Amino acid sequence: MPINSKELLQLARELAESPTEVKRRAAISRAYYAAYHRCFDWEQKLPLAGEDQGLRGSHEALIARLRHPHERCDETAAECSRHIGERLDIQREHRVLADYKVKRMLPSRMLSEQLRLAAEVIERCDRHDRGEGFVVASNRTES
Repeated sequence: MPINSKELLQLARELAESPTEVKRRAAISRAYYAAYHRCFDWEQKLPLAGEDQGLRGSHEALIARLRHPHERCDETAAECSRHIGERLDIQREHRVLADYKVKRMLPSRMLSEQLRLAAEVIERCDRHDRGEGFVVASNRTES
C-alpha cells in the first residue's frame, strides 16, 4: 500500500516523542524522506527541470535542480524552488549526521528543526499545488 509524505512526517513526529537516541535519529531520517519525496513530486510538475550541476547522487541532484531552477520557470516557481531546495539541503545534512555519524552526539535542537523544516517544505509545496502563487504545468518538457 503506497504511503505519502504527510504519513512519513507523522511517523517522524511519533518517533520524536521517544526518549531513545535511536528513535530520535530515525525521526530525523523519516522527516527528511517526507520532505524529499514531496519535493521530488513537486519538481516533476515544473515545466522544465533545473540544472543538476552534474551531480550523480539522486538526492544531491534533486537539491541542485531545486536550488538552480530552469530559467524558463516563472519567478514565483523559481523562488519557491530555491526556497525548498535550500531547506531540503539542510535536512539532508541532518539526516547524514543522524544515519551515518552514530558515534557523534546530535545537537539537541536538530530534531525539532528537522520536523519544522520538513513541515514547512511540505506545506510550501502543497500551497503551490493549490495554485497559491504557482501555476502547475500540465505537461513537463525536458530540455
